[in-house]
Amino acid sequence: MLATALPERSAAKRYAEAALRAAARGGRLTEHLLAFSRRQEIRPQTVSVNDILSETLILCQKTVGEGVELEVRLQPGIWACHIDPAQFEAAILNLAANARDAMCRSGRLTIATENVIAGDIEGIDLIAGEYVVVSVTDAGCGMTADELARAFEPFFTTKEVGKGTGLGLSQVYGFAKQSGGTARIESRRGVGTTVRIYMPRDSGPLAEHATPADGLSGAATSGATILLVEDDPDVREMIVGVLSDLGYRTLVARTGPEALAILDQESSVDLLFTDVVMPAGISGVDLARTAARSRPDLKILLTSGYAGSEPEAQSARREFPFIAKPYRTPALARKLMEVLARPPLRQRSA
Repeated sequence: MLATALPERSAAKRYAEAALRAAARGGRLTEHLLAFSRRQEIRPQTVSVNDILSETLILCQKTVGEGVELEVRLQPGIWACHIDPAQFEAAILNLAANARDAMCRSGRLTIATENVIAGDIEGIDLIAGEYVVVSVTDAGCGMTADELARAFEPFFTTKEVGKGTGLGLSQVYGFAKQSGGTARIESRRGVGTTVRIYMPRDSGPLAEHATPADGLSGAATSGATILLVEDDPDVREMIVGVLSDLGYRTLVARTGPEALAILDQESSVDLLFTDVVMPAGISGVDLARTAARSRPDLKILLTSGYAGSEPEAQSARREFPFIAKPYRTPALARKLMEVLARPPLRQRSA
């Protein structure tokens, strides 16, 4: 909010933008740790990895720099996979950055895809079946046997202090495991390294690929009233400010019981925007379900920075729209407009 309000080229604006960049780095580190522990929220789609890699090539070349020759070998007729496209792209860019550093920014990086039918492969935690394999190979310094044994550990790195987080390979491994597959590293000191990502074949139809616009795609729904439920006072204050700037009338509750009391008194509420993890014995999921039963016309949007693997949480994600924390103002604005434009639950169920 400060970065938007402060004058251009002012010192204060530069400080605010630096704080945003630092927060974004912290968010990425958390995502990598959550991916490694298989607790990260994923948005899987049935996609072609060849299509995603083709779209990522320019960004990948920018990542490795002009001194690295990028060779791509995409097998025709590659099978579809049910994966999170953004996490797959992040995994490939992580591997490309690691390869660039291992080759001291000069050499050849090869990215290849292939369909494989895997049986019991020695050393791979993988059940027999059909898989798409993406391999990233460099001709860099390689790893010792000790380094190879620890390569997927969070925070383990062979780089100098301050040159790496040690989370790149753990993110790759976490992504692969969340996708139902695995990752494997082959490396020889002085020869190079190959990382292979195994992803199960999926027989579903390919999802339509769309890239959301960076800016806002419209104005807030005129006169809409949002009931915000958030127990953290700092987060609550910031979101109220964002919603106000977007043109919404906002009511505030700290807990589920407070929110239900407001809904009983205020018939003007158009949308319930609630965190999932809440105190006072009523979670955001419980609140959403109770509110939906008493107010079938009410629009509901859930948010959380943590997505549990419990069946109830997964079921709730299928019932209600969701936006993951951290989110920026344009993303929240688009999501609110999308949810407010949807027909009421009772019309959709009919």
